[in-house]
Amino acid sequence: MTPREQFTLLVCGPLIVRSLLSLIGLSRRWIATRVLLQNKLFSSAAQMLSWIGPTQIGRTAVVQLCLVAAATFVVVVGGASLIVTVVLIGTGVLMLLQQIASGVLPPAILLLGTSRWETVRLLGRLQRGVYPYRVVCLLEPTAVEKQRHSPLYWNHFQTANIRQLRPDTWRDVVFGVMQHVAHIVIDTRILTDCVTEERQRISELGFLDRTIFISDSGDKSTNVGGLDAPIPTGQTMNIVSPGSLLEELAKKGLKSESAPANNPLVGGIEFLQADVATAKQMKKVSEAGGPLRELIRDCARYGHGELVLDAQALLKLLEGETNGAIEVYKTLGRDISAVEEFLDKWGAASDQPAQRLIASLRRVYKQLCLLQRAVDRAYPGYVEDMISHLERSEADDDQTIDP
Repeated sequence: MTPREQFTLLVCGPLIVRSLLSLIGLSRRWIATRVLLQNKLFSSAAQMLSWIGPTQIGRTAVVQLCLVAAATFVVVVGGASLIVTVVLIGTGVLMLLQQIASGVLPPAILLLGTSRWETVRLLGRLQRGVYPYRVVCLLEPTAVEKQRHSPLYWNHFQTANIRQLRPDTWRDVVFGVMQHVAHIVIDTRILTDCVTEERQRISELGFLDRTIFISDSGDKSTNVGGLDAPIPTGQTMNIVSPGSLLEELAKKGLKSESAPANNPLVGGIEFLQADVATAKQMKKVSEAGGPLRELIRDCARYGHGELVLDAQALLKLLEGETNGAIEVYKTLGRDISAVEEFLDKWGAASDQPAQRLIASLRRVYKQLCLLQRAVDRAYPGYVEDMISHLERSEADDDQTIDP
């Protein structure tokens, strides 16, 4: 074997193995989807092929096809050996097949909602919770704040997002996908005109029975999605809170069967990475808030009665009852909002003690926002995992102390 052939095998070997493993995993997903959709599998796949053409997924497949064609031309014209030719072309074909098989896999769930980062986080939870079934969405990538997501989950979002590059075609795709999926999940926590329109179309098409609506409270009496018309006879509305969504889907037979992202090794690495980032940022929050108590005393000496009372109440809120990490994770959003309200009310204070307090609180606010960003960039469910981890650690410590 010549050095060129050895180099080709060394470079292409891992790519071939990775593509083969991915195709094996995809075959499992196709089989599961076949059982779910029954006779609609291939018609749905054909529709998916037409829908993903003008998307980022289709663009990637076209690029790979061009690379395969270019590699074929180079090896043929360059007089490469048979081994080099077969390996290069085979690698490109396997990668292209993987991209196509992944792209046209019919979805089991269509996720609808506002193009915000919260919807992408919900998508991540769904993907983990119903694997091997596919979840698709149609969100505007520029509106979902890429910086809030880890590279791994941004990649998952891109493979699930079938929003076409032409923004005026989203309605045709959404209403078309509705006809082919087994279940529709619509996030109505943030209402827009588009979400309301989708909600109305679901009712008109008679798809309420296979739709799950998400509201913050899961209140069955909520007028979800702004629908004013009565529910058609024979149809019911299924409204759940975000935390109950996976449980509701499990009742319908869609539950996770060892998703790759739930692999203990991968999950452990992700958890450690997120833990290091958030712990580092939590320390900065603590350091920024250190001078607050003394600065409040300074303001009290100058007679700032109402400001001091508000600042003391805010400090008590930030410190919490236990002053522990568990409470920080549970109340992070509330703490950020409380600091914002205080700064809005007292940010224009002019005397020096009040200005020093405001400046210190602005630093605390900045660090709290950076902590929130670190949490947002972790994998979906990280906060719940971290709280469980901390609670277990506390329980173990208590058992160690007790005789």
